Amino acid sequence: MQNNNKKIYLVKLDEEAGEMIPPFGLLYVGGKLRSAGYDVKVIHAGQKAVTKQIDDVIKDEPLFIGFSVITGSPTAASVRISQMFKAKSNIKIVWGGVHPSLLPQQCLAEDYIDFVILQEGEETALALADQLSSGKQGFTEINGLGYKDNGRIMINNPRPLNRILKATRMDFDLIDLSKYVQESFIQLDGKRKKIRKLSYISSRGCPHNCGFCYNLKFNQRQWRYFPENIVYEDIQYLKEKYKVNAIHFWDDNFFVDKARALNILKHIGVFPEFELRIDYITEELAAEFKKLNTINLLIGAESGSDRILKLMNKGFSKTLMMDKARVLAKYNVPVLYSFMLGAPTEKKEELYQTIDLIAEISQIHKNSSFTVGMYMPYPGTELYQMAIKEGFTPPSRTENWQLIDRWRNTVPLPWIDRNIYKSIRYFSALLSDNNSLLRSWALFRLKKKILKFKLDIKIVALLRKINEFTDRK
Repeated sequence: MQNNNKKIYLVKLDEEAGEMIPPFGLLYVGGKLRSAGYDVKVIHAGQKAVTKQIDDVIKDEPLFIGFSVITGSPTAASVRISQMFKAKSNIKIVWGGVHPSLLPQQCLAEDYIDFVILQEGEETALALADQLSSGKQGFTEINGLGYKDNGRIMINNPRPLNRILKATRMDFDLIDLSKYVQESFIQLDGKRKKIRKLSYISSRGCPHNCGFCYNLKFNQRQWRYFPENIVYEDIQYLKEKYKVNAIHFWDDNFFVDKARALNILKHIGVFPEFELRIDYITEELAAEFKKLNTINLLIGAESGSDRILKLMNKGFSKTLMMDKARVLAKYNVPVLYSFMLGAPTEKKEELYQTIDLIAEISQIHKNSSFTVGMYMPYPGTELYQMAIKEGFTPPSRTENWQLIDRWRNTVPLPWIDRNIYKSIRYFSALLSDNNSLLRSWALFRLKKKILKFKLDIKIVALLRKINEFTDRK
């Protein structure tokens, strides 16, 4: 039976604080659907806010409701909202994004999920919408789709990844981007400069082989890019409409093509922020980053142990990291170094090597900050089976993947001490605090490996909260 309703809802559950990142995947998928004539509504909010909209969405009788789902706490929120829709309606529920792409069988085993879209969603979502609206039976011809056929779980052939992303554009009008603008201040030539920053993606994927990264399966180590003219058009639009003067590139690896990346940064005329590998750093690049008034670089340093770095397939050593940190320090480029604790088989002395490296970099590179998270066992990655051998038990139900959250320190890895890891994360963050006494105290604790005593942490955390409250007033 033909369904003439052209309405489609796309939902992303997000409870995260800090930098608000637009739901890029939904803007791509929604843009493709809108260009084909569908009436698309995007909801990007926390669970409570979305719950209040359920009845209104059901009244619209949409063709389907699509969820973009990542692993962690948003997984459970997506479960609960999907269940609420199913309890009140027969509307088709479609899951896409990283989590269902890595675990399509497990997701489709749940009675509240009708379809799963694997990997990139634009073409598959449009094919599914056309099939549902036409009333035709059967989904076997839609590549990249998982579904149920009389109770049997069916996973169709994968859809080839788009090699050149010319026809794929984000539809910025699907959401109010003004709420994603981040305002802050930076020091520039000795003066305090206000910045208004938005996030953006100019490419997809990464060609490298890091053993912990979901990209190995999701993007198949293929790096694809949007033509420079599209990037220029998009960013010019964002500058004019939202008065932004800074862009955070959320590419998996922005500098795969160094010439392209530099061309973009030189052309767009904004303060840039982006991620790149530390082995890409050269004297010339560091000098360019300084000239471009780069707000921040995010560098995945991961570990201070050469054995763990080799286990992760990082392709560089601790010695190289120290050499590159000195180059970045020479040009005073601001860098956020990211570390990962608790990789399978990591030993105590290797954990200490990571702590020592964090302390060393903080002293060499004064314009540095640090973020430390726990190892995340993504299904389909090289380290995943090793994690299982070491005692990690994957959740058997979709809703239980909320426990696998590296930033909330909840990943159930039996070989780690969560309290010690939490202390390391806390002290590492304090190394870039404005208070010199706190920086010195954190550095002392890290160097001496005094990680279990907690009373002073509680006192400092309380004082920081009090100061933040006072500043807001």
